[in-house]
Amino acid sequence: MALESMGALIGGILLKFYEEVRSLFGPPFDVMNEFVNCTDTNYQMMKGAAQILYGMRNDVLNKINKDKENEPTQQCQAWIDKVNQLEKAVKILESEYPTAEEKSFKERFEFSKVLEKMHDELQSCLDQGSKIQVSVERIPPIIRVPAPKIEDKSSLYTVFTKMTEYFEDENVERIGLWGTVGVGKTAIMKNLNNSEKANAFDIVIFATLPDEMNQENSKDEMNKGKLNCENEELKLKALELEKEKLRELKLKALELAKEKLRQEIAGRLKLKIEGMTKSEINFRISEELKDKKYLFLLDDVWDILDLGDIGICSNKKDSKVILASRKQNICWGMDIDAIEDLKPLPIKEAVALFKEKLGTKGKHLEFRGVAEPVVKHCSCLPLLIEKVAGFFKQKDSKNWRKLLEKFQTWDYYDVDGMVEVLNKFRFCFEELDREDKKLCFLYCALHTEGYEISTNHLVECCKAEKFILDVASGHLIVGDLIDASLLEKDEKKKCLKMNKVLRNMALKISSEWEDLKFLVKAAMGRGERISLMDNSHRLSSLPEKLNCINLSTLFLQRNLALTAIPDKFFESMQKLRVLDLHGTRVKKLPSPFCLEGLEVLYLSCCDQLLELPSEMILQNLEVLDIRGTGIYCLPIQIRQMKKLRCLRMSFSRYDVESGKEEEHQGVISNLSLLEELVIEVKAQNRWWNNVVKHITREVSRLTKLTSLSFCFHDVESFKSFVHNTELWQDPNFTFQFCVSQHDSTRCLKSANGENIDNAITISRLIVVSNDTFELIGHKGALSLSDFGIENINELKCCIIEGCNEILTVIDAHGTMEGVLTCLERIYISNVPMLESIWEGHVPDGSLAQLTVLCLSKCSKLTKIFSPAMIKQLSKLQHLQIEDCPEIEQIIVESENNGSERLELPSLTELVLQDLPKLTSIWKENQLSCPSLRAPKIINCDKLKSVLND
Repeated sequence: MALESMGALIGGILLKFYEEVRSLFGPPFDVMNEFVNCTDTNYQMMKGAAQILYGMRNDVLNKINKDKENEPTQQCQAWIDKVNQLEKAVKILESEYPTAEEKSFKERFEFSKVLEKMHDELQSCLDQGSKIQVSVERIPPIIRVPAPKIEDKSSLYTVFTKMTEYFEDENVERIGLWGTVGVGKTAIMKNLNNSEKANAFDIVIFATLPDEMNQENSKDEMNKGKLNCENEELKLKALELEKEKLRELKLKALELAKEKLRQEIAGRLKLKIEGMTKSEINFRISEELKDKKYLFLLDDVWDILDLGDIGICSNKKDSKVILASRKQNICWGMDIDAIEDLKPLPIKEAVALFKEKLGTKGKHLEFRGVAEPVVKHCSCLPLLIEKVAGFFKQKDSKNWRKLLEKFQTWDYYDVDGMVEVLNKFRFCFEELDREDKKLCFLYCALHTEGYEISTNHLVECCKAEKFILDVASGHLIVGDLIDASLLEKDEKKKCLKMNKVLRNMALKISSEWEDLKFLVKAAMGRGERISLMDNSHRLSSLPEKLNCINLSTLFLQRNLALTAIPDKFFESMQKLRVLDLHGTRVKKLPSPFCLEGLEVLYLSCCDQLLELPSEMILQNLEVLDIRGTGIYCLPIQIRQMKKLRCLRMSFSRYDVESGKEEEHQGVISNLSLLEELVIEVKAQNRWWNNVVKHITREVSRLTKLTSLSFCFHDVESFKSFVHNTELWQDPNFTFQFCVSQHDSTRCLKSANGENIDNAITISRLIVVSNDTFELIGHKGALSLSDFGIENINELKCCIIEGCNEILTVIDAHGTMEGVLTCLERIYISNVPMLESIWEGHVPDGSLAQLTVLCLSKCSKLTKIFSPAMIKQLSKLQHLQIEDCPEIEQIIVESENNGSERLELPSLTELVLQDLPKLTSIWKENQLSCPSLRAPKIINCDKLKSVLND
């Protein structure tokens, strides 16, 4: 055995020695010969793999180029770069291949080996390509925010200009902006976000430090402790204890504020951070920003915080951080390099602002007597002037002097001006002429600071709370609060906002009212109205049972971590009137679901909710919203909710036969008090296709409907509905209809409004065919985009007439795909508020098929086309503009395109009539229209010349 082992060992050594010696002379001849003989085969295999790889790369590039809302991942971009490098190497080998026969035997062997190796690399790259994530959601560099105009306020604009100059100063990284509350810091910060110079940054992040602590209330409590102690030594000890308590509260509040701020920044950067610790989130944020030149704007900084603790770190990319605070020491405490002090407005500017906000009442004689005293008592603070002006605007100008005297008695001064400002705001609140207005205003404070408040949501909740009598009076009250500048209205989004200073005041007032107790924080407790919305970072579960016998409102919306509700959670809440679970991940509701007092229930966007509880006792429910859930058919439980006056539903896509069509009959017709009905249907919902005709008949029998949004199966079913309902007899009836056929979603929507003749014909009310859309007398939409761009994109003809609220035809902000790509003709007439045809980016393909555009009687329209629009109108043949008295130019010059020459190659007919201010088609008329016949120009006296060509 030993001899055998020794022999094997010697044999192995000799074999290894032989291979090493042989390697000196290259591979064996038979191996080399085999490679030489396979040269052509290896070449063809390389070319074949290369063609497949190039095709895969081109498909990926096409997908990236078409997907305007997403951008390639870094992994994908690296793969594309690698393919491009391989392509260059393949081209070199392809150039050498024709002369391969002329090479020596050894050179041909080496060449064939390289071809085989290249084939293997190409194949490996193909395998990688099949596994990579191609794209991620594109992060827009700037998200514009509504910002007040400051160009006419020289004191604000001067500071704004100095701040933008720091953008180009490489020695300044952090800039502070400080000034008292209401002086205009937020106005400047918003304008910085929207400024032209902000375009130099890769990304701009605008955020506000969440105010998680009512510091004024803490000061009040501290003062109370001090006043209640007669002994001097005890008084000092009590003061120290209160100070320590305040420090603890501030630390907790700051930690919570930073937590929310991390979430907001991560959301802006499209980062997925669920389940991460704060340090992990900070790392993700800093990693995302390390290679970007960023501008970080942080407003309302109420305490010193370490920016690194929210992921904002210096990256040496000439990034900038701007901090706004009402305290100078906070700015310096955050290591700023430069600081700007924002002073109150000069008297002259303050008076001008007061006059502007008064509108036409600013021209009254009484204005001179009160203007200067009012603005002085407002400390010349823009925010305070705007709000007080809104209040004066509501009053008869003859009573302004008495009102001024009353206003001047509301005096209170403190160190940082906050209490003083709140006190003067409170004057406007206390002078509201009705209790219902005060209650509606205070109710707004339940909503998260800075978030939009749906007007319908506010009114419906206030009605359920018995603050108002009905929905109509509620909308009037909201209008009055807007006019008084206590609430702000976003016209484009149809929603409200509450200024953060006013919200602090409202929370303070509500704490003083015995019958209006609010609890607004991320913890359970006792209160008559509890708001725990937007607390996903803290609220992931609810207690098994809660003793809240007097609770009337519970807001839990947008808590994405909330997935379950304990069975006995609502047991003690029989006085609950409003429950909002919108946007949570709740999978089911407790059963039986019994809330005797509930009047409003929001379950919209609970996408994990697939069905309602089998037993629901909600005999007083008036509003139910289940849009955006996983519910695919009409819940039969609704049949018992006989007091429903508002029902909003959407049915998700469902391709399987449910077999439950018959049991849903009679559900809608049993709701005889319905005033608003919304039914949205996803395409290919088979259940809906089976029941839509029957439900259409039930809807036609409802007599109290004033608003209807409905999806008809086809045009014939729509016509049948019109002939079988009496709703058309009510001139206040509003509607939004979708007519779809064969599971397509070529949606046709419209709505009527005031002054519509009762005997109006079907063809005037709604779509004549699947390609035509008529919008006549609509009293809600601000643009066609309100109906959903995806719903109008296949239209070929559009008619807009007598719509008093339309501001623009298309609002394409945030849209990257082509809009109205099939539209051939558009007719717009008698739209008095129309300000523009198009707002936002003009994606390629938009209006590409448009041949006819006719505009008439648009008294506010000042502009029609931008150069970007003209570039899309290659097929426009007929352009007619009549009776638009404010139009000065047909094509508005943009900053970059002033000297560019444009062309309308297909334009043959041009009609311009009754355009008294029109001076030119475009600057220097650099527009070519080679097919144009003699234009028809009537009553356009200022028009100098029409076209060069």
